[in-house]
Amino acid sequence: MNGDGIVDLLHGRVAVIDGAFATVMMSRGIKAGHGYEELVMSQPAAVRGLHSEYIAAGADIITADSMLSDASSLARYGSRHESARIAARAAELAAEAVAASGRRCFVAGSVCPLPGADHTGQIGGLVEAGADVILLESACDTAATVEAIRTIRRRCSWIPIIASATATHLPDADAFYGALPAGELLAIGYNCSDGPESVAEQSHWLSENAACATILYPNTGCGRSLSPEEFARQMEVYLARGECNIAGGCCGTTPEHTAALSAAARKYTPRAFGEVKRGRQ
Repeated sequence: MNGDGIVDLLHGRVAVIDGAFATVMMSRGIKAGHGYEELVMSQPAAVRGLHSEYIAAGADIITADSMLSDASSLARYGSRHESARIAARAAELAAEAVAASGRRCFVAGSVCPLPGADHTGQIGGLVEAGADVILLESACDTAATVEAIRTIRRRCSWIPIIASATATHLPDADAFYGALPAGELLAIGYNCSDGPESVAEQSHWLSENAACATILYPNTGCGRSLSPEEFARQMEVYLARGECNIAGGCCGTTPEHTAALSAAARKYTPRAFGEVKRGRQ
């Protein structure tokens, strides 16, 4: 799809992005000595299978297992030059799960914008493999996020970009939004942090001020993890206020959390936002 239609989706209803990857794999006893991104090579069926579970649970956006497939992160395992290949395979597996489902879903190429990291091959692999959108997630540094956006645009002028920070590292939503080239963003928001209630201030500010769409996909909290029903109930507060265009879950969430949230999201209308850069015309 290459991004075509995702803007219309976000105007039409609250979209659901899938849940956690690594924490689910760990809970199933699947270990990755060289980072969870290497599973796209060593255990593709497990990766594709989890994507399929999230699609069946109601996710509209499927996140490729490519978050730390940048050359700098892979260098610690001696795989620096595999960045483009690993990222491309991650996007391909997500796309295969979407195709097999028969549902209309979008593939988000996950990138963690790390200071000083080389994201060139990673982003190139995601674009070449047909990712519909690039998701810059768990941002903890605004300068690194801006540089990642520049790297994306040097490689591709049209692919939509979502930027999401952690409230733990970038709690000031005004400063986070103000530091980024807002005209390049499909959506902006927060993920991970310390559970749904920890992003209340950031959600409210962005819903009132962001010209683009907004996204919220926190984790299930520190300490006692929220059940799917508890998680959906806390996220429903934001949905009822009309603060979200994309809602989902991060660390600790499962396909069961996605299913509960998807059922809740269907009851609400999305937040209104202005015109944003669309995909390839």
